[in-house]
Amino acid sequence: MTRARTKPAAPNAQESPAPSVALGPVFDFGRQWMSVGTEAAGVLSRGMQQMNRLQMDALHDMLGHQSPAAERLQRQPDPIQLMETQVDGLRFAWERGLRCWMDLAGAAAEMQGEMMACGEHLVNTEDVFAAVRSLHA
Repeated sequence: MTRARTKPAAPNAQESPAPSVALGPVFDFGRQWMSVGTEAAGVLSRGMQQMNRLQMDALHDMLGHQSPAAERLQRQPDPIQLMETQVDGLRFAWERGLRCWMDLAGAAAEMQGEMMACGEHLVNTEDVFAAVRSLHA
């Protein structure tokens, strides 16, 4: 008896997923982390730009105050007025410098919060909060 050879059935496209679909979670994991890294780089760039702007504003204010002070120092022969001008310049420099540092610290804290929020969508926060609540219960 001879057996009739049957042609093997063509593979059904629905039965065997494409490699990209089968490895979807692996590719998606990398894509998500690349997305977070890119978003964080943008936040870092914007934050550094804001900090640079704050420093430039402080320098502009200092120059605006020092130029008239230098002119007053050249014109004033009275030693008391010279001391007053010097003390005023020092006071302004300390106040403006302190305000600049406070502004920079605020910008850094804001940038840190934004960077922490970049990866927030990767974590199921409800599960994390439930786990923390169970630890504290």
